[in-house]
This record gives sequence, structure tokens and C-alpha cells, in this order.
Amino acid sequence: MSESEFVARQMAEAKAAMRHVVEDLKAELAKGVDVRLWTKEHPWFAVAGAAVAGFATAAAAVPTKEDQALHRLAALERAIHPPRKDKESNNGHERDHDEKKASFLGSMGRELLGALKPVLMSALAAGASAAGASASQPQGPADAQDYS
Repeated sequence: MSESEFVARQMAEAKAAMRHVVEDLKAELAKGVDVRLWTKEHPWFAVAGAAVAGFATAAAAVPTKEDQALHRLAALERAIHPPRKDKESNNGHERDHDEKKASFLGSMGRELLGALKPVLMSALAAGASAAGASASQPQGPADAQDYS
């Protein structure tokens, strides 16, 4: 047998050995992961593992009493103060605006009052200051009283 034939035979045997090792490793790994075999060989470990898995699942799935209380509190807060549908800012004031229910004339009237609000406020302020100024001045001899 020549040297090249010997090397080829050694390579084929090495490949076969590696293939055999990989197949044995897969079989042992499958056997090691098989729960039925573990339960047969170590029943108490299987019971303890099931208890730990059940506790971990319950801890993850069931909310704590604090979480339940916070959820109830949030529900009560939403019931007392329902969220607004659509907020629109108008000169720093927030108001509800439901475009589907608002009529054309209603929205025009609201905009007109918003535009006239500064004019009305200044007119009221001017009227109040004029009334205050005229009330502080004496009107004549009828206002003067004789205390003698």
C-alpha cells in the first residue's frame, strides 16, 4: 500500500469516527433533555423542577396586590376624569372640539365670540373705570349734607 492510499484510508476512518461521535452526541443530548427519562431516574428533582416552574409562571402571570391596586386606582381616575377626545388650544385655553357634532353656525359663532372677546373685555373695563370715576366725584349741593 502506498503512502497516498494510507493517508486516504486514515482520512476516511477519521471522517467516520467524527460522524459517529456527532451521532452519539446528538443521541445523548436528546436523552439528557428527555423529561420522561429524568423523571424515571430522579423523581424528586422532577417534582422540585415542576414546582419551581409553576411558581415562576404564577409570579410572571399573576399581578401583585400593589399592581392590582394601582390598576383599580387608574380605572377610578379614568371614571372620574374621562379623557378628552380632542383638545385644541385657543389663546392658552383648552377646549373640547368635536368636529362631527359641531354645526357650521355653532363653530362660526364660537370663532366670532373668540375674536370679539378682547373688544368686549376692554369695553367693560373702560365702562367700569368711567363709572368708578364718576361715583368718586361729588355731584353738587345735593350730595353735601349738613350735620349741624
